[in-house]
Amino acid sequence: MNNFDAYVGLDVHKDTITVAVAETDRSGEVRSLGAIPHEMTAINRMVKKLAARFEAVSFAYEAGPCGYGLHRHLIGLGHVATQFALQSYINEEEQAADRRAQVDGQIESLMSNWVLAPIVRELTALRGLDTVIASAVVAEVGDFARFDNPRRLMSYFGLVPGEFSSGSSIRPRGITKAGSSDVRALLFEAAWLYRLKPKVDQWSFVRQKSLSQAAKDIAWKAQLRLYGRYQRLTQVRHKRSQVAVTAVARELVGFIWAIARNAEDSLVAR
Repeated sequence: MNNFDAYVGLDVHKDTITVAVAETDRSGEVRSLGAIPHEMTAINRMVKKLAARFEAVSFAYEAGPCGYGLHRHLIGLGHVATQFALQSYINEEEQAADRRAQVDGQIESLMSNWVLAPIVRELTALRGLDTVIASAVVAEVGDFARFDNPRRLMSYFGLVPGEFSSGSSIRPRGITKAGSSDVRALLFEAAWLYRLKPKVDQWSFVRQKSLSQAAKDIAWKAQLRLYGRYQRLTQVRHKRSQVAVTAVARELVGFIWAIARNAEDSLVAR
């Protein structure tokens, strides 16, 4: 970072770019250069002024969709701009991590007073289901007993194949996408982990210590089954990874149903 004489921050919008400069020297000036039009002539003029004052400049912008063309343009001008893209990714990752930590903390604080919290805890035995995803699934379903078999729960989440019928003609189509799209997206996120070889790592081992043996047994069975399912679909049947993950997500719901029903029965027995 000491190789730069100044850092230029760019707040990039569709029509304008707000520019600020921070000099590397502790006693250096930090000042706003105001807003310029988001068009190449104005950008070239700004860069020319900065180049006349500083030997090496690092550009950075807040992560967003408007900066990619600007990034390519600055690189084309030949200034030191590799930090530009890197910083955008760092900013985006840090912001996402902060938001995730806040959500995790809020959910954990609310769990102690939630009657369905034991079901959430049991579901975290499954690979890919942390507290956030498990609590979203449980909050969406509520009473798992209202689904007398796992396929009904798969249908509830819109993960079963649909069909298009006209008269006597029936054609299959993709999944129905019924129910909550947000929870379905979380199930897809969890399903991606089953492309990895089955294992219980140290973090999972510690997390599962307080869970029932039934939940741990079902979770291990899920790893073996779903890993094999993903491998057969992608390596043997040569299906696209997204198609395989959709199938895995559908079967994952079956294992979720099994653990949740066991947990509900345990709650009733208390």
